[in-house]
Amino acid sequence: MAKIGIYSGTFDPVHTGHIAFAETAIAELKIDTLYMLAEETPWRKTNVTPVKNRQAMLDLAVADSRVIKTSLKGMSDQHDVVSSMKAFTGAHPKDSVVLLMGADVFLNIDKWKDYKKLIQEVEFAVALRTEDDGEELIYKLQEIPEAKVTKIVTDQATVASSKIREAVAQDADNIKDINAEVLQYIRDNQLYL
Repeated sequence: MAKIGIYSGTFDPVHTGHIAFAETAIAELKIDTLYMLAEETPWRKTNVTPVKNRQAMLDLAVADSRVIKTSLKGMSDQHDVVSSMKAFTGAHPKDSVVLLMGADVFLNIDKWKDYKKLIQEVEFAVALRTEDDGEELIYKLQEIPEAKVTKIVTDQATVASSKIREAVAQDADNIKDINAEVLQYIRDNQLYL
């Protein structure tokens, strides 16, 4: 039996914070394979870069990883919980699942369809950005104590895609917190201008 991680998100663009969270979760939870998946239509977000570009950036960012993959056969482009878990369990019936997400996402998990079934089937790796995230998570776990949650903190926790997009739009010279190949892809494709 393997332990499989699923980390879906906007990744607009993918940055060192996303990768640090993924790698820390892999190490702490002993994840055998982690799927990082760019959502075609992210929940609660509009005006996102086309998924083909976000997928290409994700592919570049994890090209050297033996553990992180960027596609999962049979998975819906939406990566909603119901279709994703059905596709995953069909392909990996004996494996255990860890869902990776930010604290902001987990704090709304009780608004997801079939969330009670989900928290019985998977464990969660939740990225904390601030001390407030940790305190709010404690209260949320009191509401749903059956959820299996590992809190993940990295030194890259405060990196934000929005700041990278702003830096690119301002044609900044020294843009940090992003893979060099991803940054070159952004410039070659004139994204975020």
